[in-house]
Amino acid sequence: MLKRLIAAVCMTLAAAGCCKSMDSSRNEAPPPAPDPAVASTAPKQDPTAGDRVVPPDDGLAQGNDGLPVVIPTTRSKVPTIAEWNAVPREITVNRSTPLNCETKMVREWLRVSCREKNNTGGTPRNVTVAAGCTSDTYLFSKPEQKIASVVTPVLKGKHCEVRFDWTNKTQTLVVDWVGNGPRPTIQFQGPWP
Repeated sequence: MLKRLIAAVCMTLAAAGCCKSMDSSRNEAPPPAPDPAVASTAPKQDPTAGDRVVPPDDGLAQGNDGLPVVIPTTRSKVPTIAEWNAVPREITVNRSTPLNCETKMVREWLRVSCREKNNTGGTPRNVTVAAGCTSDTYLFSKPEQKIASVVTPVLKGKHCEVRFDWTNKTQTLVVDWVGNGPRPTIQFQGPWP
């Protein structure tokens, strides 16, 4: 009975565009697809709202830091590839640009995908959970395709660390929202050549 339930959940996740390994030590997400150009989804102005920002109907409104205007406290399904592709811009993550990492959020879900060469010529080799992440953290790496990626929920009161290994360096992605602040802190840390 339990095996059939697990199989049904895996099939549902696969149909939603995300796979999860049966091995509890490593969860894998599908490789992110290249992002096509998307139409602007800037917040709409509602004449009755005053200075308040009204999110567009698609729920992709972003703050100045690129994070969703409202990060849900309830859990939602893992975003589909189409939802990731509809995100109008990346979020601000310290050190992600020199590492050649794309950083996006949909609802409470964060996706960080590092591709090709970083600023010092290294290519992605692997990605592993270092500390504190939930069981809903999905990892993907294909060294031969020069890609490493993580999809994880950003949750208030939680701390998550994911280690990205390149051929020439290691950096840790830290997702921290343990304080009472209104927004999480998301940044790469580690020795910086």
